[in-house]
Amino acid sequence: MNSVSPWPAQALEHEIWRIDTAYVKPGVAACYLLRGGDDYALIECGTGLSVQPIMQALKGLGVAPEAVRYLIPTHVHLDHAGGAGGLMQALPEAQLLVHPRGLRHLIDPGKLLAGARAVYGEAQFKAANGEVLAAPAQRSHPAPDGFVLDLGGRSLELRDAPGHAKHHLVVWDERSRGFFTGDVFGLCYPQLNIGERPFIVPTTTPVQFDPVAWPQTLAMMQAYRPLAMYLTHYGRVAASAELFAQLQERLKAHAALAREHRAADEASLARVLGDDLYARYRRSGGASERAEFDAVLGMDLALNAQGLQVWLKAA
Repeated sequence: MNSVSPWPAQALEHEIWRIDTAYVKPGVAACYLLRGGDDYALIECGTGLSVQPIMQALKGLGVAPEAVRYLIPTHVHLDHAGGAGGLMQALPEAQLLVHPRGLRHLIDPGKLLAGARAVYGEAQFKAANGEVLAAPAQRSHPAPDGFVLDLGGRSLELRDAPGHAKHHLVVWDERSRGFFTGDVFGLCYPQLNIGERPFIVPTTTPVQFDPVAWPQTLAMMQAYRPLAMYLTHYGRVAASAELFAQLQERLKAHAALAREHRAADEASLARVLGDDLYARYRRSGGASERAEFDAVLGMDLALNAQGLQVWLKAA
């Protein structure tokens, strides 16, 4: 289903729009359009297959390609940055801002693509990502920790945010008092909401899971006293102390289970992670049956297991 997403752009508060990137299926990955004055910034770029639905969403919103002045992927994993090169072609005035550790991988994506193919396999890689184009070096720039961007009078601060990946940044939007979190604030799929409460799941996908740096990143973010978190996977959630605590707890549990089941294969470890999360979900009042729960999280649990195994081998 990597074509035009049936989930249209959704207007949120403070001139923010959530745009589905049509990754795998609707409701899995989003990018966010922000307006400041007459200018726009797009946070996250989706995959190569996301370029068309993103551009169609911009057209539907009446946003001219020339008005998008910045593209800001939170990190260079392909569901967040694979569409950067294609979008840079379609948005002639845009500047690409990337974590300093990730910039070279978008200008020359050969190594990044080889690593992704090794993780997913060639067939799955093509089906999920389409064509990944190089970003133009002359319009691509590193965004060091604390870099502040003036978007038509709207202040955006880019902060280094390791834990999920060393090349991860988050974007603080002073106007909404919200963070655009990429993967460092986990996954909260609406299908697993428990009433109005999101159910948060860690993202320990390959290859740079760091259980020491991650809590430090969360503490940095919490110190801003945010009101909202805008997740790539998926949508806006309130930035409650309870949600921060739950993510911290589940990160520790993932690491502990990986150590305990060090000898398990990837599929077995994914089942162990799923068992733990489903038990937490039911204790929290979740009503979905296990088959539905696994249908929502199956791909993520497999990748979480793989990332944890890479971490254990490197430890």
